[in-house]
Amino acid sequence: EFREWKQAGWSRLMWLKCEIIKKALASKEIVIYTDGDIVFERSGAIRYCVDWLLARPQKDLLVQCDGMTHGDGWGICAGFMCIRSSDATRAAFDIKEAGITHAWD
Repeated sequence: EFREWKQAGWSRLMWLKCEIIKKALASKEIVIYTDGDIVFERSGAIRYCVDWLLARPQKDLLVQCDGMTHGDGWGICAGFMCIRSSDATRAAFDIKEAGITHAWD
């Protein structure tokens, strides 16, 4: 079911995304998460991200940016993530449903 950004059910949808990622991180070295509305304009984009992460063992996360400056929506977007399974990332995605805020709903 489609949820509009920061509308009813958005917080729970974000929690469900974390649950999916958490389960994948438990068994995979690298996890790619992408929302259905993400467009890859170049072939090899996902391979590039995985290779980038593998070449940098001190990095655990490659994430999409919403914009280029603070004035145009700049910030982290959870619509695309390339994630290395580590203690830190497994802990970051281990969010209890009872702990989510519904301020956006």
